[in-house]
Amino acid sequence: MKAKRYACVLAALALVAASGCRSGAAPDTGARAIVEGYFEAVVRQDWPSAYAVLDPEVQSRWRLEEFSQRAAKYYKGLGFQPEIVRVRYCEEHAREATAQVIVRGKAARTHKTHKDAVLLRKSGDKWSVMLPADFGQSRG
Repeated sequence: MKAKRYACVLAALALVAASGCRSGAAPDTGARAIVEGYFEAVVRQDWPSAYAVLDPEVQSRWRLEEFSQRAAKYYKGLGFQPEIVRVRYCEEHAREATAQVIVRGKAARTHKTHKDAVLLRKSGDKWSVMLPADFGQSRG
């Protein structure tokens, strides 16, 4: 009798845990793809493609030419030839999201890694990348 009850309790707990995992998973609304596309454009030094996914507020701050100059400084500041972009996580909260990105590449005979975080904003059903005012400027 006790074994049967114990089995029922375990089954119920497993069911609750499984349903909690499914309901806790957030649907993919496209933020991750925007971040990945942005950083892949930066790796290719394709400034118009990177600029195209920037938030309108950022685009109003910098025209494509100024953004391109800042992005080129950012790229140079990596200190290595970036090759691979990996979005480590992208956490969405209503109309804002935060993503952590890892860029990997080579410098001399070693592999290098750069971690960065980026904010996103959603307007309608479209995500866009937010950049700080000091983007592409030397820090220090």
